[in-house]
Amino acid sequence: MIPPNVARRMRKAVELFDYVVIATPYHDQAGMDWQDLQWLRAIDPYILGFKKGIPFFFILARFSDTGTFPLFNELIADTIEFLRVRKEKLDGFNLVNNPYWCNVEKLDMMGIPYFGNYLMQHVGQLLAAFEAGNLFDWLRGEGTVDK
Repeated sequence: MIPPNVARRMRKAVELFDYVVIATPYHDQAGMDWQDLQWLRAIDPYILGFKKGIPFFFILARFSDTGTFPLFNELIADTIEFLRVRKEKLDGFNLVNNPYWCNVEKLDMMGIPYFGNYLMQHVGQLLAAFEAGNLFDWLRGEGTVDK
């Protein structure tokens, strides 16, 4: 159900934009590769406006009307919890031989035979960095955390 204030904004937006869409960027969609995960999501779609000839889109609203962007800490918390709960599901990638998103030669040089094992190890390091309070240093490559 579209909230009334968002519906009003959409009615005005269709006069200005070529396309007005409701977009739902959720972890469960990204996680489909992880053995078709079921993920409880907060329903807070974005309303986007597209104009022909302009190579980007405009964020017009969110269903929650709590601001254009979710609070940064909410995004991090949801992502960390998703990874913590679903990390082991990455073993499904052990069935993948040559994914487009990974440099196979680099993994071979590192002696890592399975993509899923590599991804689980990497997520383990990410979670350890988060728990240690230095996630962003770790993401920038300014430190390592073994786990």
